[in-house]
Amino acid sequence: MKKIYSLMAFLVMLINLASAQNTITGKVFDRETKEPLIGVNIFIPNTQTGVSTDSKGNFTLTSENKIDTVKISFIGYKTQTVAVSGNSLNIALEASTASLKEIIISANREQQQRTEAPIAIHSISKLTMLETKATRLDLLLNKTPGVFMVDLGNEQHSMSIRQPLGYRSLFLYLEDGVPIRTTGDFNHNALIEINYATLNKIEIIKGPASSLYGSEAVGGAVNFITQSPSFLPTAKVQAELGNFGYKRSDFFASTTVKKLGLFIGGYYADRNQEDSLHNDFHKLALNFRADYTFSEKTKLIGTASFIDYKTDQVGGLDSAAFYNKNYKSFQRFTYRSVNSFRTKLTLQHECNEKSNTCCTVFHRNSVIGQNPFYKIKSITGNPLQARGEINEDGFKSYGSIAQHSQKFKFLNS
Repeated sequence: MKKIYSLMAFLVMLINLASAQNTITGKVFDRETKEPLIGVNIFIPNTQTGVSTDSKGNFTLTSENKIDTVKISFIGYKTQTVAVSGNSLNIALEASTASLKEIIISANREQQQRTEAPIAIHSISKLTMLETKATRLDLLLNKTPGVFMVDLGNEQHSMSIRQPLGYRSLFLYLEDGVPIRTTGDFNHNALIEINYATLNKIEIIKGPASSLYGSEAVGGAVNFITQSPSFLPTAKVQAELGNFGYKRSDFFASTTVKKLGLFIGGYYADRNQEDSLHNDFHKLALNFRADYTFSEKTKLIGTASFIDYKTDQVGGLDSAAFYNKNYKSFQRFTYRSVNSFRTKLTLQHECNEKSNTCCTVFHRNSVIGQNPFYKIKSITGNPLQARGEINEDGFKSYGSIAQHSQKFKFLNS
C-alpha cells in the first residue's frame, strides 16, 4: 500500500511539473523608458494561442504543449521572438523608427492610430530625443516638417507652424493635454515652462485645432507628454559642459511598487560669461509623477511641475557694432524671469472596450517678470541715462477637463 501511495504522489508531482512548464508569466516594457506597455500581443509561433498584456504590462500565457518560444508584437515597436528558458519573462521592446500605425493621443484626447486621425499631426518619439541629444527644444521641434522654432538665446524663442514667423499668439502649448498657461495669456516664450528632460513624446498638430482645444490653438498645438513610472527601478544622472560657459545636469529616478508607480526628474542649466556680454542664465526644472492603479480598468495619475528661470537679455546691436563683430551688450540690467508651478490629478476609467471616461482637475500658478531691452530708451542722448519698463505678468487658475468616449458599433462611429 505504501508503494502505491508513493507512486501516486510521484505521478501527481510529474503532472504538476508538466503543467507548470505550460504556463508562462511575464512583463513587457519599453527598452528605453522602462514603462510598462499595455495591449502587447504575445503568442506562440505557428499557433493561435496568445494573450495581451494588461494595464501593468503583465501577461500569463498557457498552452497544452511545452512553450519553447514566444513572439511579441506591438504597434510602434519592433516584433521580437524570444526563447523561453523558464516560467517568467521580462521582455524589453525596442521602438520602431518608422511606423505607419503609430499610436497618438492629441488628435482627440485619447489613444488612436495615426492613420485614423483626420488631422495633420506629427510625433517625436523618445528614441528620437535620445539620438538627437538636444539641449534645446528647437533642436527637436525643427525636425518636424512645417515647424520652425527660432532660438532667441537661453531657451527664449519664437514659433512658426505653417505660418509666417512672428510673435502672434497662434499656438497652444500643452503638457499631458492640459494648457500650460491660462486662456488669453500671451504664450510667447511659454516653452520656457516645459521640462523637456522628462518628456516621453512630443505631438505637434499642424493647423487649426481650436474645435478641440479652444481659441488658443487657432494655428496649431504642441502637446508634451511626460514619462510615466518605469516597471523596473531605474535612475540616470547626466552632466554636460560647453566651451561658451554652458553647464547642465539631468537626472531622473523611477520605480513601481505593487500598485504605486513613482517618477521624479529634471535638470539644472546654467551659463556664465563675461559681464560685457550680459548673457548669463539659470534654469531649474523639476517634474514629479505618481500613478496608482486601482484595477486594470481604473488608474489615478498625479503630477507636479516646477520651473525657476532667470536670464539676462543681451539686447540689440547697431550695424556698425555687428559689422565689427562687437557683440557686447549696451545695457547690463535687462532680464526675463519665470516662476511656474503646476499640479494635475487625472482619473482614468475604462468601463468596457467601447466606453472610456477621463476626468482631470488642475492648478496653475505662473509669474513672468522682465525688464526688456526693447523698452530701453535714451532720455537725453546721454548713454549713461535711459529709461525702461519693468513689468510682470502673473496668474493663478484652477480648471477641470472631463471627457467620455463611447463607441457605437452599429453606427461604426
